[in-house]
Amino acid sequence: MNLPDLKKKHHLEKGYAREKYFDHWLETELSSSFIVHKDLTLDVQSSKALQIDTLLISEKTIYLFEVKNYEGDFSIDGEKWHSNTGTEIKSPLQQLKRSELLLNHFFREIGYKIPIEPYCVFVNPEFHLFGCNPQQLLIFPTQIKRFLQKINNHSTKLKAQHHKLAAALNSYKLEKSPYSRFPAYSYDTLKKGVPCPVCRTFMLPSHSKMACNQCGCVENFGYAILRAFKSFKFYSLKKKLLQLEFLIGVEVCL
Repeated sequence: MNLPDLKKKHHLEKGYAREKYFDHWLETELSSSFIVHKDLTLDVQSSKALQIDTLLISEKTIYLFEVKNYEGDFSIDGEKWHSNTGTEIKSPLQQLKRSELLLNHFFREIGYKIPIEPYCVFVNPEFHLFGCNPQQLLIFPTQIKRFLQKINNHSTKLKAQHHKLAAALNSYKLEKSPYSRFPAYSYDTLKKGVPCPVCRTFMLPSHSKMACNQCGCVENFGYAILRAFKSFKFYSLKKKLLQLEFLIGVEVCL
């Protein structure tokens, strides 16, 4: 895997970890009077795909959340967003507005009329935004718990129509997002070997042992092979558990 792909992998892993952080707040602060959809991709408006990070169905409102893992200092100047280096970035509020418009159109198409409240949620505690308007639909890390407690206090019992809406969302769900991008690779191009348990550099055989030239770690040959085999089994199991979590909507712990 080349450097750009490694950076992308690291970025995706950090983003996933922060999304799980938001999921934790949803699980601990909300009652059963909500239906939660996560990582939802809908086929809407003549094959346009709508990606939704998190969607809550309550009795009177649909809460639409765009979850962001921005880190560092950012600023708003009108409708333009800039990073701390001065580089202009795509406005998450414009992205949120597009999602709200597409979702409203989708609901009209399937015959539902229910208000949508869209919010952009920033989950990284190392994020700060200068120049924001208190009226803008932004939720910062220190506000997440209070916001969820607030909507939870106003929740009431769901009715049959809400469960029908949830079923309709599932029926229009795309199993594979058209925006998914995975780095191209083949088995022949992958580097084979046993990674060091300390620094993850590939170890080299030395008589009856495996040695790491990077950190100096030495390991019995048979034990190193067994450890690598156990790791392979663990990650194969972890992949299956992640698929199970997606299907049942419940986190499964190893």
